[in-house]
Amino acid sequence: MNDALLEAVRELRVAEPDFGVKPLLAKLREQQPELGAATKEVREALADAEARIAAQSGDAYSQLLAEGAWYASKEDTRRAARAFGEAIALNPDRPVAYYNLGATLGNSGHLVEAAPRYLEAMERYRVGSEKWAKATAWAFDVLRVNDCDEVAKPEWWNDQGLKALSARVVRAAPNAESALDMRAHVLSGEVGGWEAGPRSAAELKEAATHYDRSAALCPAPAWKAKLSEAADWCRSEAEPPPGRLCATPETL
Repeated sequence: MNDALLEAVRELRVAEPDFGVKPLLAKLREQQPELGAATKEVREALADAEARIAAQSGDAYSQLLAEGAWYASKEDTRRAARAFGEAIALNPDRPVAYYNLGATLGNSGHLVEAAPRYLEAMERYRVGSEKWAKATAWAFDVLRVNDCDEVAKPEWWNDQGLKALSARVVRAAPNAESALDMRAHVLSGEVGGWEAGPRSAAELKEAATHYDRSAALCPAPAWKAKLSEAADWCRSEAEPPPGRLCATPETL
């Protein structure tokens, strides 16, 4: 591992303890572009920093979280999930292990198993906090896919419930891609997963704004392009030319 990158991540971890991989990566690229930081390298460096901090703390829960993060950075899903599961068993009232387990399972394609973990994290974070918002947004993102059609949905899984909840989520985390995506998807009404009613021009314009903001934050060119296309579609549907038939965007 690049020593300069490792040191830079450690310093940022101390300065910004709530930063995840994406915010850290963006900050590093902004402050020290000469490091040429990549997502995988930052994930490994962050896991190393977490492990050192946990070891110094002597807290068993933190040590298990750090162990899980390390295995996750190496794409060892089985060992990562086991470590996070042990953390949950050790302290079932704390939300972080549920969230990390959901992320680990989701990133490895186990969406049906990831969904309830995100919901359990959401239930344990303080309602209205940024972490609650991110857990909620990721729960939504997993639950809306076809793989989760048979997964039990929460009581807010309906058009009006999702509109109200997504508004709270984006207020709580206005600079999180996951929150922006959730609000945009709900207001567009075109991503599937629930029965969406007609959308007003105002809702479609707001959806376009959130897609634009998410695209600006997104580091992946292909996904950035899809978000921009979705924003353009929402604007075109909000003010369609006279006589033009409505079209449906490619599913995000």
